[in-house]
Amino acid sequence: MKTFFTFLLLSIATYNFAQETIETNNDTDNAVVSIGETTMDQLHFDTVWRLYYVLPNQIGNSVYAEAYDAKFSLGTSFGLLEYSNFKLSVGFEFEQYNITDVSKASNFDFISKYAFFGIVSYDFHLGDNIMVVPQIGYGSSDIHHKMRSERVANQGGTHFRVGCFGDYSLGNNFAFFIGIHYINSTFDVSTNDEFKKYFEKSNQLQLTLGIKVY
Repeated sequence: MKTFFTFLLLSIATYNFAQETIETNNDTDNAVVSIGETTMDQLHFDTVWRLYYVLPNQIGNSVYAEAYDAKFSLGTSFGLLEYSNFKLSVGFEFEQYNITDVSKASNFDFISKYAFFGIVSYDFHLGDNIMVVPQIGYGSSDIHHKMRSERVANQGGTHFRVGCFGDYSLGNNFAFFIGIHYINSTFDVSTNDEFKKYFEKSNQLQLTLGIKVY
């Protein structure tokens, strides 16, 4: 949790700094096109911040689908650059799982799963208030196995995601959104080849609900 809140505070601070820089530039040079009127072919900073609740649903034949139960989970992302409705962002997600079958998942109390990833997305405007945002992302994922809140083991791996958000704007700089993503992760595992795929693969159908500030 400390990692998530540190990342959250850094995201907010960076967003506020970017907004102040944009306002200063607009005040000192009226000839420059405003952020809201940026031409489609102009590369510029993207100051979109998302914060969302995550409902992870593990699917398929794997230890994560059969021996774990998802609990508290959150995610956030922060925009970096935009060009002609294409956007580049970075994201972070935190998920927590209780263990329901120790015969398959070992004798830990719970696991914490962290993912850091880059995202490429495209904004489809369907009206004044509605926008669909398909996206694809790739990054790293880590699992911390814990006993009484102390980490006793760690696994690293990859994180691939594809899906979309649906945004509903409530004003000039605020929106609610829902999302659905398919996420595939592969973790480092040392075991017999017969069981390796079962323990190293995580396939997830993720639902999200959150807020967007831009």
